[in-house]
Amino acid sequence: MGQATAIDGGTLEIHAERIRLHGIDAPESSQVCQRANGTEYRCGQVAALALADWLARAAVSCRQTDVDRWKRAIAVCTARGEDVAHGSSRLGTR
Repeated sequence: MGQATAIDGGTLEIHAERIRLHGIDAPESSQVCQRANGTEYRCGQVAALALADWLARAAVSCRQTDVDRWKRAIAVCTARGEDVAHGSSRLGTR
């Protein structure tokens, strides 16, 4: 448990440990997407900023469910009594 930093729209860092959010597939921080009108935008950066804004300074608690191929924890994390993956999905990061 602790204060989390958003690495991208689906990854947090707490106490120097990277944690992937269970059940979320968000753009990577450097990913570029295309709008319906054809213009490109940095959707990965938008997702990371949205998650960071949603987390604010809330204490985050995580329960590990698995490990990914890069040996990072995959976890269900909660902040302010809500699943972080669920809360961030309302911001368009899911």
